[in-house]
Amino acid sequence: MQFLAKIGVWWGYLLRVFFRNAAPPHPSQQGLVTPPIPLLEASTSPSFDEDETDSHPLASSHPPPRHRATGKVPLAELIEGPAGSDGLAPWLKGELIQEMQRFISTQRSPHTRRAYEGDLRQFVGYIRAEGLPGDSFDTLLSYREWLVRPDYEGGAGLTRGSSNRKFATVRSFLAWLQSRGKVKENPGLWIKNFRAKTESPTQAFSDIEVADILSRPNYQTSSGLMHAVVLHILFYLGLRRGEVVALQGKHLGWARVGENTVLTLRVPGKGDKERILPLPEKLKTLLMKYLDKKGLSIGDDAFLFTPVKNNVTRVMNKPIDSQAIYYIVKKYSEMAGVDKRVSPHSCRATCISNALDHAASHRSVQQMAGWSSPLMIERYDKRRTALQDSAVHVVEY
Repeated sequence: MQFLAKIGVWWGYLLRVFFRNAAPPHPSQQGLVTPPIPLLEASTSPSFDEDETDSHPLASSHPPPRHRATGKVPLAELIEGPAGSDGLAPWLKGELIQEMQRFISTQRSPHTRRAYEGDLRQFVGYIRAEGLPGDSFDTLLSYREWLVRPDYEGGAGLTRGSSNRKFATVRSFLAWLQSRGKVKENPGLWIKNFRAKTESPTQAFSDIEVADILSRPNYQTSSGLMHAVVLHILFYLGLRRGEVVALQGKHLGWARVGENTVLTLRVPGKGDKERILPLPEKLKTLLMKYLDKKGLSIGDDAFLFTPVKNNVTRVMNKPIDSQAIYYIVKKYSEMAGVDKRVSPHSCRATCISNALDHAASHRSVQQMAGWSSPLMIERYDKRRTALQDSAVHVVEY
């Protein structure tokens, strides 16, 4: 039986290799179809003349790749068609690049602009490689199916949740084009999202793991003390890693709560929204020690977390990179013996779950997390499926 099982495993492996080779990656995944789109600041209002497309940096001179489904037809002919013809898919032609830049520039958050850029590059790469118009119902339907198709079958191999997010970007872009009179209708409104899981895939820590992790940094060194403060902010306030690295002394302040004066943190969040969070006593004590050691003051413009050393550029007066937050969480998680896949977002999910476990109201959790919708609470409540907390235990007749 073991021999037959091994044969089955090898046979499955050979089949996967065969299908992967038979269906090479889609041209839109090879990075050659659409050149990178330089992000514009939200405050700019780009204006393009109709004749500027060829000289614009987005109209790159990269040689067009061959499309696997159309033999030797160059990609340029798939978009514009051979000279003197009407084209196979003349969707917006040169205006597409201009409209994409205008659409991206209207987004306030740099994170949103970066995400929209990647989503639209992938979409445009797909329709150009397939030679399809971008405002067709059939095109959008096939693109949505391609997003979730396994990569060894020539698809993007994304989860349903990621596919829904990318398709939402395309739907918003078409709505933008419709409002500007570039397309007559937005068929994306007629296509429903995939039914995705309501629970976030992020894994949370247990209370014992959190206590172990917080005890690991060396509080006597500059780097160890900074790591301890970062971990306490992640676990006690549930901040996003981008919010942590952007913190400055001016975001700290004092507020009167009843007869007490508490230290608060003003957090600039997504979409230019701000929230004010009171600091718990443990975090306050540790943070004041850190500020004293770093020579920082409440109200300063200096960043709270700066590199301890910089052997490349020697520039120290800058915020730490967001990847450093990943490093801190991973380092002390491994020291504590946590063997599951975790990230700074795991700390955020843990904080939210812990608050709900201690009977915090949904409204207060929503404010702490900086969400505009309370529906996000269910996605991040990592302990709601615990059997010991089941409502069955309180049912009595």
